[in-house]
Amino acid sequence: MFSVIFDMDGTLLDTQRVYIPAWDWAGEKQGFKNLGQHIPAVCGKNEAGWSKYLLDRYPSLDIKTFNLDAANYVAQNIVIRYMPGAEELVKLLNSDDPEMLTALFSAARKVREQVQGNKIFAYGFVYFTTYCRNNCNFCYYRRSNDIERYRKSKEEVLATSKALIESGVNLIDLTMGEDPMYHKENFDTVCGIIKTIKEEYDTPVMISPGVVSDQIIDKFADAGADFYALYQETHNRELFENLRIEQSYDERMHAKLYAKEKGMYIEEGLLAGVGEDMTDIARSLKIMGELGARQVRVMSFIPKEGSPM
Repeated sequence: MFSVIFDMDGTLLDTQRVYIPAWDWAGEKQGFKNLGQHIPAVCGKNEAGWSKYLLDRYPSLDIKTFNLDAANYVAQNIVIRYMPGAEELVKLLNSDDPEMLTALFSAARKVREQVQGNKIFAYGFVYFTTYCRNNCNFCYYRRSNDIERYRKSKEEVLATSKALIESGVNLIDLTMGEDPMYHKENFDTVCGIIKTIKEEYDTPVMISPGVVSDQIIDKFADAGADFYALYQETHNRELFENLRIEQSYDERMHAKLYAKEKGMYIEEGLLAGVGEDMTDIARSLKIMGELGARQVRVMSFIPKEGSPM
């Protein structure tokens, strides 16, 4: 009896051409140019094989970050173009056909029942600081907006969390602006709050700190955080730059991918009504699915006083 294996890699999709710009981009982030030239030499190798090949030639390369950045580049810039069902998804989003919408909502209910059952899952939001180092065009709490702000103490945050848990909420979402004070102290206070809620109140915790370093994400994971919430708002890079000025799309993506690697669930989100079209929404849904986001939120943009939008 004979078996035949069809190796289609590089046939349906020219993977060399896909990964060359990804390696160039990921290498340049660390100061190494033209790493994509090595792609032909490592074809057929697994991650351990190409990692060794690169480290033999570039010993100071942070290979873990490099591999994450390259994979992220491929997901964001290339893979979405070849994903099956993209055109069908746009068609669904644009449809006003009653039969199609009925089928769509029926499928959504079926998935919800399979995953969640007939239950209500209650969040407890604790927004404990409105100070932020960013100047996002859509946000009321942007750095340059001259408004009254607050920063809750550790005791206030814990008391609020305890009251919410006793009222029946299933998860505490510690939400904040990117407060420079907490960055300065390496989030020690926040990690202490997470540990107390986990150990004394036995309740899952979601942390929404914005973009932080891998080392801070390590601390959140060690403290017991279950979810890492970090919304991209849009997966259209040009639109992202208009919304989140002077911020890096890729650093934001890297933070959530690293948090997932550390064992945390990812919550992603979109901001609707900021100039996106149906193709942008379809792209976002596909990318968030590829990321493995466990929760996705879609928020409607409401103009706020003091923000450019």
